[in-house]
Amino acid sequence: MHIRLKRGFVTLAILLLPVFASGRGINLASMNGWHVVVATNAIPSERYAATEFTNFVQQATGVTLPVVEKPRRWGKHVFIGISDTMPEAESLFDRATFGDEDFRIVISKRYICIAGGRPRGTLYGVYSFLEAELGIRFLTANHTYVPELEEAKIVLPSVRLYRPPFEFRCSYYGENRNTAFAVRLRNNANIQNLDRYGGTTRYRLLNHSVQSLLPTRRYGKEHPEYYALRGGERRWDVGGRDWAWEGTEPCFSNPEVIRILGENTLTQIEKDRKRLPGVMNISVSQNDNLLFCECTHCLAIDDAEGSHMGSVLKAVNAVADVVATQHPGMMVGTLAYRYSRSPPEITVPRPNVQIQLCSFESSQFQAIDDPTCRKNKSFCNDLEGWADMCSNIYVWHYNVCFRNYLLPCANLRKLDRDIRYFAANNVCGVLMQGAWNGFGSELSDLRHYLISHLLWDPSRDGEQLIDEFVTLHYGKAAPAIMEWIDYIHDRAEQSGLEPQCSQQPSSYGLDEDFARVGLALFDKAESRAESDGVRARVEKASLTVYRCAIQPVWDRIQNAVQEKDGPPKTVEPLNTKLGATYGPILCRFIQRCDTYGIDAVSEGLSYRDWRKAAVSVLGREP
Repeated sequence: MHIRLKRGFVTLAILLLPVFASGRGINLASMNGWHVVVATNAIPSERYAATEFTNFVQQATGVTLPVVEKPRRWGKHVFIGISDTMPEAESLFDRATFGDEDFRIVISKRYICIAGGRPRGTLYGVYSFLEAELGIRFLTANHTYVPELEEAKIVLPSVRLYRPPFEFRCSYYGENRNTAFAVRLRNNANIQNLDRYGGTTRYRLLNHSVQSLLPTRRYGKEHPEYYALRGGERRWDVGGRDWAWEGTEPCFSNPEVIRILGENTLTQIEKDRKRLPGVMNISVSQNDNLLFCECTHCLAIDDAEGSHMGSVLKAVNAVADVVATQHPGMMVGTLAYRYSRSPPEITVPRPNVQIQLCSFESSQFQAIDDPTCRKNKSFCNDLEGWADMCSNIYVWHYNVCFRNYLLPCANLRKLDRDIRYFAANNVCGVLMQGAWNGFGSELSDLRHYLISHLLWDPSRDGEQLIDEFVTLHYGKAAPAIMEWIDYIHDRAEQSGLEPQCSQQPSSYGLDEDFARVGLALFDKAESRAESDGVRARVEKASLTVYRCAIQPVWDRIQNAVQEKDGPPKTVEPLNTKLGATYGPILCRFIQRCDTYGIDAVSEGLSYRDWRKAAVSVLGREP
C-alpha cells in the first residue's frame, strides 16, 4: 500500500518481498542470544538509537541485548544503522537514496535491520519500530508506557519504508524543552542541537527579523526615509525599540533599503553558519505590527499586486538574488502574516524563497478547511494561491489562546484534519503554535502527544490518538476526563463561535457551567485514580477547570499585576463574600500551579508575576 503525499513521498509502504514471503517470523518476547549490531563508523545518533532499542527491549522483555560491532555468527542480530556486516538486505539500504529522516525496516526470519538516512533516520526508525512492534508509547517526558509482552509476540517478515511528509515539525509547547522526549516524538525543530539526538532540521523557524537587519537605532536618525510612511510621517523614532507592536516597518520599495537588507543578510548568514553549520535558511521578514508603508511607491506596488505582500516580496526576491550568488541552496524565508498573508497577483517568489504562511486570523473551533467558516476559507484560499506559485511553503498554525493559556481551547477534535490539509497541499513544514513560553498549559501533555504524532504521520486518526493517550495516562480516571473533553468540544460545536488566538476569553463562550461541570468531573477523576502517580496527572490536568472557576476574580488579579518600571498598583482585595466563594478555589489553583511547574499564564505574563498579584488580592499565601 502506498499513500502518496507531497513530492511523491511515501508515508508508509509495507511490501512483502518473495524472499521473505513464507515461514515464521521473530518472537520478540524471546530474544535470548540475540545481539544488536552497530557499525564501527556509526555516528552518535545511531549509537544512541542502539542504546534506546536495548533499553526498551529490556524493559518490555527482561532480556538484555549485547551491542557489538562485528557479528561472529549468522542470524539472531538486530542491525541498527547501515553497515558492511548487514546480510543480503544490505542492498535495500543505499544511503544515497535516503533523506535525512527516511528509514527502512527489514524483518526476516533470522534478523532485523533498522537503518536510514543521516543524521536522524535510523533513530526515528528505532522509535517507530518500538511503537509498532512492542506497543511502547512515549506519553510524556516522565511517563513511557511499556506493555508486558505476551509469551509469543511474533513479527512477520516484511520490508517497511517511511519518508516523513514534513521536513520541519514543531509542536511548540513548553513540553518540547525536554530534548530526549521531543526526539522520541520526532519533533525536529526548536530542540537542543546535540549529535546523539541527530541534531535539528536544517531549516529554522522563520520569525520577525527586519528589525535586526535594518535597526532604527542604526539608520533611523540619518535616514528616516528607510522606514514606513504613516499619517504623513516616517516612523523611525520608536524610542530605540526595534521589536514592538508600536514600532515600524521598512519602506520595502526604497532601493537603499533593499541594498542594505541584502548586505546585512549576507553578514548574518556568515554569523549563523559559524554557530549552526549546515543551516539552510535565513529570515527576511516583516516586524510584528500592522504598520506597512503607505508611501506612493509602496502603495502603487501593493495596489497593482492586490496585496501588501507585493512590496515585501519584491524586496525579498531581490535579497534572495543576492544570496543565491554567494550561498547557492540557501533559502531566504519570509512570513506571509496578517497584512502580507495573501499572495500577490503578479510577483512570484524566487526558487530560493521560502514562504511561511501564518493562520493568525483563523478560527480555532472549526477545521481549517471547513468551507462554512469564513475566516478559515479565506486562509485556505491564500494557502492554495501560494501553492500555485511556490514549492517552499511552511505553515505557522495557532492552537492556543494567547491571552489565557490555561482556559479550555476546544480544538483537539479538528487538529488531524488541519494537518492532513497542510500535507495534501504540499506544505513542507508545520509549526503548531501552543503555549511556547509556558510549561503545563491547558491539557498540554495530551496536546503535545497528539500534535507530535500527527505531524509525524498525518494519516493517523486524531480521536484514536486522544483516546489512546487519555486511557494510558489517566488509567481508571480516564472516563471522567474524556467526559470533560467531550463536554468542552460539544459546547464549542454548538456555540457557532469562531474565536481566533488573540481574542479575550469571552470569545470562547465560557460561562459558569464550565467550572461547575468541570469541577465535578475532576473530583470524580481524582477519586478513581488508582495510584499517587495517576492522581498527580489528574491534578495537573485539572488546572484548566480551576482556571475557569476563578474567572470572576481574574480581572481583579490582572489589575494588580505590577508592570515593570511602572508606578505601584492599587490592590483591591477580595471582599468577604468573594473571599468566601472564590478564596478556597484560588488557593487550590495556586497550590497546583506551584506543584506542577506552571511558568506562564499568557504570552505576556509570567506565572511568577501573576502569583504575586493573586496573593496580594487574596491577602495571604495559599
